[in-house]
Amino acid sequence: MARLLRTVCEFLASPAVLAAAGLTPILAASGALASVVLEVKVITGGPAPGAAPGLILNGFGNAVVNENGEVAFLGFVSDPLLGVGGAGIFGPDAAGEPKAIVFDFEPVPDLPPDTEFGFLSTYYPRLNDAGEVAFRAGLSGPGIQFPSNASGIWRWSAESGLERVARAGEPVPEAGPGIVLGPISGGLTSPALGPTDVGFAGTLDDPAASSSEMALFTVDPDGISTLVASAGMAVPGVPGAELTFLYPALANTLGEWSFAAYFEGPGVIAGENDSASFHWDREGGLAMRVRAGDPAPATPPGVVFAGPGTAYPNDAGNFAYLTWLAGPGVGEDDDSALYGPGASGELVLLAREGQPAPGTEPGTLIQELHLFSGGVVINAGGQVAFMLGLMGPAVTAANDHGIWLFDPTTGALTLLVRLGDPAPELPGLTLSSMSLPILNDPGDLVFHATLEGPGATPDTNQAIFVIESGGVAQKVIREGDLVSFGPGDLRPLAGFSTLEGTLSDVPGVGQLSDSGHLTFAAHTPDGTNAIVVATIPEPGVTTGLAAGLVLLAWLRRARSRAGVQEQSVHAPPA
Repeated sequence: MARLLRTVCEFLASPAVLAAAGLTPILAASGALASVVLEVKVITGGPAPGAAPGLILNGFGNAVVNENGEVAFLGFVSDPLLGVGGAGIFGPDAAGEPKAIVFDFEPVPDLPPDTEFGFLSTYYPRLNDAGEVAFRAGLSGPGIQFPSNASGIWRWSAESGLERVARAGEPVPEAGPGIVLGPISGGLTSPALGPTDVGFAGTLDDPAASSSEMALFTVDPDGISTLVASAGMAVPGVPGAELTFLYPALANTLGEWSFAAYFEGPGVIAGENDSASFHWDREGGLAMRVRAGDPAPATPPGVVFAGPGTAYPNDAGNFAYLTWLAGPGVGEDDDSALYGPGASGELVLLAREGQPAPGTEPGTLIQELHLFSGGVVINAGGQVAFMLGLMGPAVTAANDHGIWLFDPTTGALTLLVRLGDPAPELPGLTLSSMSLPILNDPGDLVFHATLEGPGATPDTNQAIFVIESGGVAQKVIREGDLVSFGPGDLRPLAGFSTLEGTLSDVPGVGQLSDSGHLTFAAHTPDGTNAIVVATIPEPGVTTGLAAGLVLLAWLRRARSRAGVQEQSVHAPPA
């Protein structure tokens, strides 16, 4: 049976068959098929997918992708004949194909007529593996007073339609009489979407006292809201202390929150032990993880954590921790450090400013770690990928940073790629710049790079690479590679755009799914922009089998889509 499946898949993976399905095998330098298959999901200049006739898709923000290769994005549309234009949220329909959900020139359900959504280019939607989409939006129209009730969070799915999760101005009973939800914003400007819950940052407003405090919330599928944290809330483990200020939070794909905060109360000394990193989940509630003044592991006696650090949570209850250090012998040249989970979940030191950089030449040291604070990502296995800046006698602008990976199962910290390294699968070319890393749970790491060397022109000097969990690096796509936009329609792609680093691992924001789907934006020489999904198979899967499996998935979606259409044609009127 396995041999038959392989034979069928390798037949389906022939260039002619793939092109007929709108899929593209990328040719390696040798001319042999590489193992990455590309699918153009959305293009500009044509009808907006799943929208009313006449609406043209003119542009979009960065798309996000789920385990099924489905995408969600903020799109910009217009109707040249009617003179209508604006922005809207797109997500997967019942067959997994992109569909318009809402536009900012349409009325908002359950609100007075003429109330409309408002979207900014930074309002990325969130997408989970069930195909549900969550998004933040502004409001305008009758009865809308900015900012008191002019923002909200909504969720949508093909099965249940559009539902409001929360709106500014609504009461928050947990916070006390008269307290309402203030403007919904926070460090991410969009909600966090887990398998069931929607989380978001906002404020608690007391109109009577003219006060406003930052707060975190989560809402379950039944619409029941839980106040996760806010100023004035009791500090776990510090009797009599209260939170006074919350930093922007990070969430994992399970809907759990991590954030740093200041507090005050009995025994709390300003500047010494008045801040900590906290974790929240539904079962355990709010808990303190690391507190300023705690001993810093793997440092000399007396060295402690200083100030609020940043905890990066994974889906297994562990976290990476970027922090400042203080104590005997600590100076401004060695006062930042990054920790990660050891084999038993304990914090272990991964990198410290001023120490030798693993995998580099003697004398090369680690720069201040907060320079790349947005480049720390951690997966469910506890692997931590991060970017480090370098300094030393042999360090120049051409090799002054790289990407490392820590594996808690082996304790190994490995330099994966460094500026100036040869570009994988592109002989003669080197890496002259790199994006922050993207990491999924199986351990695949993606980065976007600029190329330098013979033949690297402004039209061909960008590429996206993946280092698979087995340590094999390969090219995903390079500017100038031809991609199928339909039967007989091959076009070169250029100008790649991805979300990267910490932001790439926010729930529902993922640009790289655990199943190996990578989404990115690109444009063509004729001015068309496209959202593309690249499928990166597991190490050891042959090219023909990988591409064939992708095509089988495409055929299943096509058959499902046809079934949905047939059902809608023959269904009796409601």
